[in-house]
Amino acid sequence: MKTLSALFALCLVLVANAAEPPEYLKYFDPAKGFKPAQRNLSEIYLQAAGSLEHYGSPEPYFRHMLAEHERIAKLAERKLGRGKGDRRPARMTKDYIEKLIANWNKLSPVLQLDELSRGIGSDVRSAIRGVWEKGTPVIAILNSHQDKVIDAMANSDATARWFDKLCAIVRSELQMDVKRIDTSGLDDGKRDAIRDADVVLGRLQRLKSVLAAKLPQPQATAIADALKSVFIDLAEMAHSELEAGILEWSLE
Repeated sequence: MKTLSALFALCLVLVANAAEPPEYLKYFDPAKGFKPAQRNLSEIYLQAAGSLEHYGSPEPYFRHMLAEHERIAKLAERKLGRGKGDRRPARMTKDYIEKLIANWNKLSPVLQLDELSRGIGSDVRSAIRGVWEKGTPVIAILNSHQDKVIDAMANSDATARWFDKLCAIVRSELQMDVKRIDTSGLDDGKRDAIRDADVVLGRLQRLKSVLAAKLPQPQATAIADALKSVFIDLAEMAHSELEAGILEWSLE
């Protein structure tokens, strides 16, 4: 009788958990679509991560940002003059993005890139929000960085590679360049963020190993590096959303 009761209780828990909406819906709700260019970097990355979790592909967010950059550039052109309102990274042309998407979609079914995308989206969200959704030090890093970008743009510093600066800080703070991470003595939030970043690197390394088992080493490395660069491009496009959002705000 006790065994039956325990099984019944377990079933109730499983049903309850299955009914819970995905965590990413707090930051990206596909029924409502993407938000117009935002000025909060944490919310931007949470939306992009949520999109990866939901769609299992970077394509929807890339297309959203192509449209947003075009919209805001036209607005800026009317108010500031031609060529003064495009905050999209120079190499992220429409042709570049279309080729990236085409290559991704060609490889996705073969390499199960949808699963990889969902996993990385979940890891990024967790690195920002933490296991208990209380936030991690990554939020403070992003807040500090966005304030610097706002100040720089207010002083017409449009040439600085702000995304590179952010990458350097994140990689250092989350121990992404060390051979063995050390989370001893850290609070839960910092520990969560470091571990989630390490999980992302692990996912990419496993993909590289899968490719290496099927292809010659140079070809496997080239494909793995290209796929990794897609996620970096997505992160850079998300940073450009911040810049586009700030620009639109300044035009109001």
